[in-house]
Amino acid sequence: MLIKLFRFHFLPIITALILTFLVVYLISMSHGEESVTEVISVSGVQEKHRGKYANLLAGDQSEIDLFASIKNANQLTIFGSSELSLTPYASYHFLPDSMGLAVMGFGHAYHQNLSILMELLAAKEYLKGADICIVLSPGWFTTNGTNVEAFIEFARPNLLNKLLFDSTISENYKKHVGRFIHNHYTKINGVTSTMDGLRNLYLDQTKNVIDGSRLKLMQALIGKRPLINTIYSVTTKKDSLSTNWDGSFEISKKRLQSEFVSAITNNDIYVYDEYFSKYVVKQDGTFQKRPVVKIELEGSEEYTDFLLVLEFLHENNVNASFIIQPFNPYFYTGTEEYQEVIDQIESDIQNLGFPYLNMYVANKEDYVPGTLKDVMHLGDFGWMTINEFLISTYYE
Repeated sequence: MLIKLFRFHFLPIITALILTFLVVYLISMSHGEESVTEVISVSGVQEKHRGKYANLLAGDQSEIDLFASIKNANQLTIFGSSELSLTPYASYHFLPDSMGLAVMGFGHAYHQNLSILMELLAAKEYLKGADICIVLSPGWFTTNGTNVEAFIEFARPNLLNKLLFDSTISENYKKHVGRFIHNHYTKINGVTSTMDGLRNLYLDQTKNVIDGSRLKLMQALIGKRPLINTIYSVTTKKDSLSTNWDGSFEISKKRLQSEFVSAITNNDIYVYDEYFSKYVVKQDGTFQKRPVVKIELEGSEEYTDFLLVLEFLHENNVNASFIIQPFNPYFYTGTEEYQEVIDQIESDIQNLGFPYLNMYVANKEDYVPGTLKDVMHLGDFGWMTINEFLISTYYE
């Protein structure tokens, strides 16, 4: 009975496995050990010294302007998310238009620490001595980190190519990006060979036998896709901005705050009328305040990404600064419970010696109306406060 069982069941299975591995081995040998590498060259001259890019989907010129902004010794680069609005008082408008200072902003909603880290990694060769400010929204830390849609939007193929092939970048950073790709692999439409390359680095580190073997089997059967490297040649250009402002920050801030508060007619939580009517108040005229999401920084994806951003900026001697935004305590409840998170973020920034402006407040008494225009986005008074900080940090 055992002999028949072995002969008719186990033996065929063993034989099939051996033949499969032989076929895979022969196919893999025919494909060779290394895949062919293609090279993309992106070169150009800086065009923009003011304004912002929501993302880099505009193509090569948007990438050139990002790297040129970082490379340009006379330019400040601001990274942020949905607070990067079109107001003329935003730093990338006000400082160029009023004070003749070159400033560019990059980002929109969901542009968080992982996306910023990838952009910085791709720009590594231009980072030393660069002036960079990152506007941190406390809302980022209430999420589970960067979502897949945002990763695909901001992790442009050229940037990932540059990241994978830059030998001066520590593999720890590459593996961190590879980890994200691996953890969300089935949700990413159009996985590139570069994404696979970064994922492989992570799998090699974790000794993930099952996933690693599966990947190698697929590569053996269909062949490795060509890896693509992107090389940048960016030329900065002197700006033609002029100074036409001789005002006072204090006077301007008081005026902007007064104008904002005076324009509010339908609420007492210090948000502009249209926002209150559209997003806050219910049909019966009531509205519900929202509690701040309580989080633990330990094990937080966003916090891990933030620490890596700090570490990378410090390693590359970047003249970095940070803005910590507040929540609107007239709308959110429990803002005092979030103070511990803000204190830790502030401490992390302090420990590496980066200048920062902490605008977070735990209660209504300390909140200055007009800092935000709604429940979480900067108002004109808030932007002028930031402008004053940036001038003292980078230009005095």
